[in-house]
Amino acid sequence: MKQSVTPIFIFSLPRSGSTLLQRLIGADTNVSYASEPWILLPFFYALKDTGASAEYNHQVMTQGVRHFAESINSNGGDFKEELKLFAERLYQKSSTEQAIYFIDKTPRYHY
Repeated sequence: MKQSVTPIFIFSLPRSGSTLLQRLIGADTNVSYASEPWILLPFFYALKDTGASAEYNHQVMTQGVRHFAESINSNGGDFKEELKLFAERLYQKSSTEQAIYFIDKTPRYHY
């Protein structure tokens, strides 16, 4: 069974050298990465009223997600904890056997 991986996030503006940094760190056999997974962006915006565009009414969706998260517990902490575990499992599955770190470099995370 693979060991668990610790995520490393590279926060940057686009075109600032973050890909080079990712590749330099990712050259280590203990590090795995995906080019730019963007995997967490929809979840970040699921609780934000503005900043996203979609075919559906995004503000109505955020109200529904907030209501759902608060039905689990009053401050939505369990919802966020479950998202964290979800992301960690995805990083784990995407990593090599020997990796102990996973780099997620998605420039738009700077928002």
